[in-house]
Amino acid sequence: MSVPAAAPLIPPETGASTNAKPFSAAAYFLGLYASAAYVERHPAIESPAQLQEHPLLYFIESMQDVPELIDPVRHLPRMHQSIGATSSMVHVELTRSGAGIGLLPCYLADRAGDLVRLFPEEFAFRASYWAVSRPDLLKRPAVKAVMDALRAAVEDMKDQLAASAGTGRARPRGERRGPRANALAR
Repeated sequence: MSVPAAAPLIPPETGASTNAKPFSAAAYFLGLYASAAYVERHPAIESPAQLQEHPLLYFIESMQDVPELIDPVRHLPRMHQSIGATSSMVHVELTRSGAGIGLLPCYLADRAGDLVRLFPEEFAFRASYWAVSRPDLLKRPAVKAVMDALRAAVEDMKDQLAASAGTGRARPRGERRGPRANALAR
């Protein structure tokens, strides 16, 4: 079965051999989050270096061959991955349950409402979603409708997607308290 369109995490290879037409569907940011309960149960995390002692909730290893997904992990070399999944929604729910610190798409984590962003100025990683289809298939009404709906949805979310860089509820700019103090102050 042939798929008329796809939404990969990295720019797909294009050219004569693939005959694919990509476009950047959306840029978003990844950040580190914990549940308020997790922050309460553990010693205060006062510096980014202390994150290394906590379990990481992130993509399974086989998905980490995508450069945009590898880079954030390189900044946390001693942080061990406790649970890996292929779904960002699973990562959000695991983080909400207190299973560890999630490296999450900010637009999803901020929408959850009950997560604390950790060190937003230090840990904001840009990533992208791409859409791709063969040019001949883009002329089909069904494929065109899907691509138009995708563009419209991204346009509706552009402020949420862009606003997550270096921001978060955990620590307002200039405030130097740790996440526990900020979680309690909310």
